Amino acid sequence: LMAFASGLVLAALVPALPEIWMLAALSVLALTLLTWPTTRGLSILLLGALWFLGHALWHTANQWPEMRAGEVVDIPVRVSSLPEWRGDSLRFLAEPVGNDGVFPPRIQVRWFRPNGYLQPGQVWQLRMRLVPPRGRSNSVGFDVTRFLFSQRIGAVASAREGQLLEPAAGFEGQVNRARQYLGEVISAETRSLRAASLMRALSIADRSMIDDATRALLAETGTAHLLAISGLHVGMIAALAGALGSFLALPLMLLAPAVDRKRFALALGLSAALAYALLAGLTLPTQRALIMLSVIGLALALRRGIQPGHALLVAFCAVLLVDPLAV
Repeated sequence: LMAFASGLVLAALVPALPEIWMLAALSVLALTLLTWPTTRGLSILLLGALWFLGHALWHTANQWPEMRAGEVVDIPVRVSSLPEWRGDSLRFLAEPVGNDGVFPPRIQVRWFRPNGYLQPGQVWQLRMRLVPPRGRSNSVGFDVTRFLFSQRIGAVASAREGQLLEPAAGFEGQVNRARQYLGEVISAETRSLRAASLMRALSIADRSMIDDATRALLAETGTAHLLAISGLHVGMIAALAGALGSFLALPLMLLAPAVDRKRFALALGLSAALAYALLAGLTLPTQRALIMLSVIGLALALRRGIQPGHALLVAFCAVLLVDPLAV
């Protein structure tokens, strides 16, 4: 695990991506080294590097080309994320429908004063101006290009007009629709706009409603990180649900003596953590927390000891295996 993670992290530091034939040659070399016990660690390190480089090369090949920057296209897209307001503009992620490799599989769209109510899972016919996923060069500012790359966003678009083709239905976007509904309920039922924005941030990880004055106050007091849902929040939810499960297991044990109080509490805590992570959009920090809780919960359920460093390493490798660009 350490060799795999080290190879992947080191590969993220390369100044340029290799050609596809080089990746193929290195893959053959890594598999060859895997056959000897003395070179197995080096082989796994190389495989970790190839796992990152392969994903990075594939994503780069699917980005909107520079020569077509500013081109206006009409394409049907599916809303794949929670729409967030930025002033008068609505920002969301879209996936082209029936895409045959012509357009990037993931596009970040900004729509100024949209002419409809957008929901995750809807299909819209949009006229958009596409540009490559680039940001301004600023060595001391936020690296927009790196962020877009890590999110696998292949193009940035500004929508000009659109028409609804298919309403939101089925399982597609169901979780994000639930997040959107909960956010609207919070905003409608809370008198204070500031309180509503903080509640939305802590419940569904939507910080778009926080005003500039509140953002400045959070930055000055050093409490802005508390609104970024991560291991602290997921762990608290899991602990509360686990304590509740331990309390509820007492009457259940009277009816069914076979009920294991500890395992019942663990199952309820992990289920609550999963539900909260989905409610928060299953972001990278919630993924890390969920994986680490699952590792420790499985060890406790099997009555096995586990060191914290091992749990961290397993969680780290699991995140990198699913999303190597997260590094």
